[in-house]
Amino acid sequence: MNNEILTYTEAVQNSPYLKDCTNETIFSMNGNPMHRGYYNLIVSIRDVKLYDRGLRPNRSWKISHVKKYFGIKGNVGNIITQLARLQEEYIALAEMENE
Repeated sequence: MNNEILTYTEAVQNSPYLKDCTNETIFSMNGNPMHRGYYNLIVSIRDVKLYDRGLRPNRSWKISHVKKYFGIKGNVGNIITQLARLQEEYIALAEMENE
């Protein structure tokens, strides 16, 4: 497996995901602050896992929208892995900022 940090790749750097992880996009989720990008990441992981099992989350949902938003490439299995890595990186960066 490639140990490169996904958030530092050029495709992810230019993606709408990182733009939605700024302090201007924080909203309240159940009384807790959350970045819009992280919320989209969590929901996209759920949706791609449904798609992998043969279900579409809604009729207008497309896997290409997920790829474009996060700046990732590959088949469904690779996308699930990359989204999980993005989530791990987001959590690690958030923990570093809290220290």
